[in-house]
Amino acid sequence: EGAGMQAVAVGYPQGMHVAFDALEVRWAMVWKGRFLDAMTTWEERAMTPIKPLGEKVTSLRMSMPLVKLKSSNDNWPSVCGVEAGYRLKGYRLSKDGIPTFNYEVGGLQVEDFILPSMDGKTLRHIVKIKGAGEGWYFMGLSKNALPQSVIWKDGIAIFEEALDF
Repeated sequence: EGAGMQAVAVGYPQGMHVAFDALEVRWAMVWKGRFLDAMTTWEERAMTPIKPLGEKVTSLRMSMPLVKLKSSNDNWPSVCGVEAGYRLKGYRLSKDGIPTFNYEVGGLQVEDFILPSMDGKTLRHIVKIKGAGEGWYFMGLSKNALPQSVIWKDGIAIFEEALDF
């Protein structure tokens, strides 16, 4: 619930969890504590949306991390997913079982993942972009995030942010 019908929920042993909306190609929510109970998806044909069981359930703003703008002062587009030109290419799991979501937009190849800090107090959001081109901007997930110009170094740009909630 809150992450769409094609959500991928990710639970971490540190008790911090996230959900990725695979249809809109974006991180949708974060929470702490208990994970979720997916029993209804196996018992009911209607597939009732699953609610996170933890606390501090926080919905993330509905926006895309990368857009092409004329300047950082331009309005950030409100469209998401396919409508915004994003195409999910799936995900892969690290040796630790952490998923990295792969998607593309405007010829850019993106690897996007979130991992918890060892103390379980913050989440690290890391986005690696491969490509080239002028006018690309990145905006993170934190409430105070501002658009940042994508600066390429050998065809790669990396953004990292800490998420407190």
